[in-house]
Amino acid sequence: MPVAGVAALLVSKVHKVAERLDDPKRDDYITKDALDMLRLLRGSDVDSIAHVLLQARSTKVDTADRMVANAIATTVEQALTVLRAEFSTENARGCALAGRAAAGRDDAAVVAASLAALVERLLARV
Repeated sequence: MPVAGVAALLVSKVHKVAERLDDPKRDDYITKDALDMLRLLRGSDVDSIAHVLLQARSTKVDTADRMVANAIATTVEQALTVLRAEFSTENARGCALAGRAAAGRDDAAVVAASLAALVERLLARV
């Protein structure tokens, strides 16, 4: 049975964080999700993730169903938009959340900057 790869997990985390960014009742899970994004990017080859996202974004996924391919492309495009808006600079809200999740274990500013740098690298490739 095929399972989701790193690119799919990243897109899922991006959407999860985006859904909660403006929710005043958001819980601490959103910070964990933002930090998980950093872990996914640190532990994976960004070029490989970019390749998968490029294929999915252009509807060149391995499916016979055009509606499914279009839905995947739309979902990936939305995730890339959120990455640009909320994770591409160290002061962005998403990066700040990742830093907050790491506080006490790691320097929050370094975590935020690391996530922003990896997101920028990914965005440059897609």
